[in-house]
Amino acid sequence: MRIEKLVYHLLQHVPQGFFALIGRKPEEAARYQFTSVEIKETSFRLRGVFAPKAQTNTTGNGAHSQTDNSRHSTSKASETTPDELIFESFKALPQSFFSLIGRNPEDAAHYDFKSVELKEPAFRIDAVFIPKDKRKTTYLVKAQFQKDERFYANLFAEVFLYLYQYSAANWQAVVIYPSRSVEQVQESYAELLTPTRLKRVYLDELPESDFVAVALFELLITPEAKLESRARKIAQSANNLELSLLLKILSYKNLTKEEIRKMLGIEKDLFKETIFYKEVFEEGKAEGEYLTKRAMVPLLRELGLSDEQIAQKLQLPLVDIQNVPKS
Repeated sequence: MRIEKLVYHLLQHVPQGFFALIGRKPEEAARYQFTSVEIKETSFRLRGVFAPKAQTNTTGNGAHSQTDNSRHSTSKASETTPDELIFESFKALPQSFFSLIGRNPEDAAHYDFKSVELKEPAFRIDAVFIPKDKRKTTYLVKAQFQKDERFYANLFAEVFLYLYQYSAANWQAVVIYPSRSVEQVQESYAELLTPTRLKRVYLDELPESDFVAVALFELLITPEAKLESRARKIAQSANNLELSLLLKILSYKNLTKEEIRKMLGIEKDLFKETIFYKEVFEEGKAEGEYLTKRAMVPLLRELGLSDEQIAQKLQLPLVDIQNVPKS
């Protein structure tokens, strides 16, 4: 199990901990529904993009109106819409665009005008807290425990596609990092990294908490030297569900069931009755079935099935099928 998956497991089962992590009252969790959302494959066309000539891979000022999901086609003059006339004008007279945005018209000589079609494959947001009162904030949560220079590009692509397909009166993205050293900030996204729209949680900077729902998140990065004492303290006040989650975290740290039992001082007979002990066998069985299904994807593709047909046949999320490399 990847550590990010373990984080989402905690978010689902102890949502009170999430609300405490972002500085809200834990009781607010009762007013939210936790869900995972699959965003379907979609495509867009940006009808007007001015890209600097010196940096062809960097998008400059973008001029665009409503998203056009249809393929670009030649229309008769009588069918031309006002927005199409605008983009045709920008293409013919790019100086006009730069004048409209308060720039020197001569800047147009340094830019290329183009139309860009964007295709976004299906993907999954593993943790979304949807308010029962639709006027409240929707939280889209990501766990990121590895360095990724394109993380914020992917994050905001997912956020805005979610808003496009599902909408929300208000929203905030939340990223859970083990430490600041993992975060990779790109200057081009600096203006989006405001506290209103993005909340960043660094687990190594949290003060030690006696609230079990928060302590479980802290335990994910607890060093080995402090692991036993911290785990024992959590176990003393944990309910059955929290104890099961504690055992999952310790198992992730490559401890055997017997090592975990001895660490926490749990009697063998009682340990066998825990949810964790019973679930671990089911998880192993489910993981094996999942890997077997993924191994069938290349063969089913060779037989001519589309990814959508394979996902339906194997009863797996489409995004999981698309993540299997094509030969």
